[in-house]
Amino acid sequence: MVVLSWPQAAILTTVITGWTNLWRLFVVRTGNYHHRIKELHDKYGPVVRIGPNLLDLDYPELIKTVYGTDESWLKVPMPS
Repeated sequence: MVVLSWPQAAILTTVITGWTNLWRLFVVRTGNYHHRIKELHDKYGPVVRIGPNLLDLDYPELIKTVYGTDESWLKVPMPS
């Protein structure tokens, strides 16, 4: 486990997830991705770093906020 020193510095993770996405490719190919993500959340909490620029959030209450179609959350316009 390592604590990283850029914007996600507070996110605990394994060393390999901070440097590459290859571990995710391997885990997805084995068919155990959902089990591994659950294990990571059980070990590290509701916010887990799963790639150099990727966090996995275990906050079900955010689903409506992030994926909702109402105007309650400011979203960036899609690039042309």
